Amino acid sequence: MFNLKLEKNFISHLFFLEARFCLLKKFKHLICYYIKISVVFLEIQRDNICYYLFKPNPIFPKKLS
Repeated sequence: MFNLKLEKNFISHLFFLEARFCLLKKFKHLICYYIKISVVFLEIQRDNICYYLFKPNPIFPKKLS
């Protein structure tokens, strides 16, 4: 397992890269990447999944925050 700080940075980069890739392709597919990231995240650190998925984040539209 990564240490907590590294996990947080790793997840942040995944969110950013996946969201950016999706926005460059088709915005409507964002939810698919969001779900894919959720699965990756759950494997890394289940306890804080809600914090990362539901915290306000300007990368994502309000409806997904």
